[in-house]
Amino acid sequence: MKEIIKVPVQQDCLWLADNIVYSQTPKGKDASSVRQMHLSVIHAQDKSKLHPCILWIAGGGWRHQEHNAYVPDFVWLAKRGYVVAFVEYTCNELRFPAHIIQIKEAIRYLRANAATFGIDPARMGIMGGSAGAHLAAMVGVTGGEPEYEEGSNLDQSSAVQAVCTWYLPSNLFHDYDPEAGYTQRLLLGYTVKDEPEKGKKACPALLVKDNCPPFQMFHGTNDRRVNYSQSEEMYDALQAKGIDAELYLIDGAPHGGLEFLQDPVSERMGAFFDKYLKTGG
Repeated sequence: MKEIIKVPVQQDCLWLADNIVYSQTPKGKDASSVRQMHLSVIHAQDKSKLHPCILWIAGGGWRHQEHNAYVPDFVWLAKRGYVVAFVEYTCNELRFPAHIIQIKEAIRYLRANAATFGIDPARMGIMGGSAGAHLAAMVGVTGGEPEYEEGSNLDQSSAVQAVCTWYLPSNLFHDYDPEAGYTQRLLLGYTVKDEPEKGKKACPALLVKDNCPPFQMFHGTNDRRVNYSQSEEMYDALQAKGIDAELYLIDGAPHGGLEFLQDPVSERMGAFFDKYLKTGG
């Protein structure tokens, strides 16, 4: 069979820039040894047109994290017209708030290097699952707070304009998982029961302010690790401050279930980010 076909060009070629170092910090007492923190970026080949950027923060229970694990699952966002960044943060070695400081440094890095990736620095979103959702939410509720701004590119903003979370642990005081004590010690170095005043600073539901960005949340009703009431509590806190918020409870979905990668979720995520990063809400 031989045929001439007309193929209209409707989307750009996508590139993956892999394992970019966004931060180098001393490791331990030996100043000659550094810890390199990485991110990977899916961006359009043609960078003459600027696109909104969304950071993905993977979970891992504060035990481990593979920042590239979801790269194939979010190609659809890049095809929708977003630059998508996948950010590494430190697990086990450092304690709160080091993880938030790292993510904010990654946001500043992307803004400082916006032209390299075709990013519109005025339109930044963040999303994450589980421990990554906690970090994404913390970035959303701590915008403009100088205590979390350390490292490079301090002339850039670390603020985001939209936040999306999957199975968010929003209030560690209401964490009833059997491993809650162990997990909190990994994150904080203590439990919130033992250090309640310090612990409040790690609970995004207790830190919502009038100027927080809009939030979208997804949570399974069969989550045995982080009960869906955690996302409900965050939703109520946002509503009380007049912040735009969406909460979708996925019937029967477990923690980290495949339900979160299906079209009904993707369609709602795409519409949310389009609303706040493409049309300005």
